[in-house]
Amino acid sequence: MDTDIELREELATLPVIDGHEHLRTHDGCTPQTDITDFFLRAYLGSLLPYADTALAARIHDTSRNDRDRWADLTRIWPLVRYTGYGQVMARMLRAWGLSEELEPGSYDIIRAHLQDRSPEMSRGAYQQAHIAGSLTHYLAHPSVGGLANVGDFLAGRLPFDADIHPLLGTLPLHEFYTRADIELLEQVCGVSIGSLEELEKAVEGLIDRCVSLGIVGLKDHAAYTRGLDLGKPCWDAADVELQRLLRGERFDGGARCLSDYLFDRILRAANDHNLPVAIHTGFLVGTADPKANLRHFVSILKAYPTVRFDIYHLNAPWYEDLFAILRSFANTWANCCWAHAMDPAGTVQFLRVALRSIPPNHVIGFGGDFFDSPEPVLAHLDIALDHLAAVLGEAVRSGWMSRSSALEVARLWLYEAPRALYGLFAV
Repeated sequence: MDTDIELREELATLPVIDGHEHLRTHDGCTPQTDITDFFLRAYLGSLLPYADTALAARIHDTSRNDRDRWADLTRIWPLVRYTGYGQVMARMLRAWGLSEELEPGSYDIIRAHLQDRSPEMSRGAYQQAHIAGSLTHYLAHPSVGGLANVGDFLAGRLPFDADIHPLLGTLPLHEFYTRADIELLEQVCGVSIGSLEELEKAVEGLIDRCVSLGIVGLKDHAAYTRGLDLGKPCWDAADVELQRLLRGERFDGGARCLSDYLFDRILRAANDHNLPVAIHTGFLVGTADPKANLRHFVSILKAYPTVRFDIYHLNAPWYEDLFAILRSFANTWANCCWAHAMDPAGTVQFLRVALRSIPPNHVIGFGGDFFDSPEPVLAHLDIALDHLAAVLGEAVRSGWMSRSSALEVARLWLYEAPRALYGLFAV
């Protein structure tokens, strides 16, 4: 048997910790009626306008009949099929034993498969794929309730499945635009906030309570809003902005000095609790905005050398900046979440270089980054395993390493690195 094929088969038997999702339980795996939306949610929808703007608008028009929207999706399919997002969809179809040659008539067959979804099916699929656990940014994520869902978590109304490990989203703990943002934090924390000292205590207390309930890390996505250029904390400037907020003033770009000050307090809390901090970097959904380049975050990495930072999405497309930072700061980890589908070729090249320059215990090899499970997650994992097999197989053939060493690296990338970083499954 071909060495690469054997290696790929062996990789499929290794345990996996999914480095990033937005799931809470497997209970969300339920029958789906609108199949077009199901596939669009797996990032495919963000790509369609680049293929055909007018046709994409018709596909996204949810006022139209789903079958008609599907017919339009089959028309645009040849243009996106071989992109990373297209391959996620293709591999979902392949897993169902269906043809990737889409046509309007495939609608009923696919819909029948989506009617068989259940929580039990999801749990079984994860077990079959050897996914031992998933790290998830669900708490305080804007798409699933924002900061308000943290209140439900604290009240015991938002349990997580045992194999899904929550991170606390920190953006609403340091980024404020209006007094209403402060008032929401007051409601969630059950305190009154009238001073910077009280705001600090509220944020720190909230983190403390979430730690006591089992969060395993923090996650910040300021890259989407203000960007990664966070400044040094200044009490006086932060206090001025807070008082302006409390008087009812609005900050259209967010109260930046207050954000800088509170982000410092959040990182100090992470250090006190030995929590890793995940940072969104690189591509935003649909765009590549330079404000999300990790290079803007270097001053933070320098200022907090004992805080461990999980760098999401490989800082794509700015891989060279990521490599410079990984080689300069021992408190950084590279996370391939989303990357295998978002930029397949770039991710393969990253792993090829990382294998020869970055200790493998500082690379997290897979993360799905979906709100739906299990189909897109497993399809993305299938792509990721192909990429790992290609990179490691090449290294074996060239004499760089033995096959047994390649499997050791794969285990580190897929399981041991995220397990150790987030303190999962004590050994």
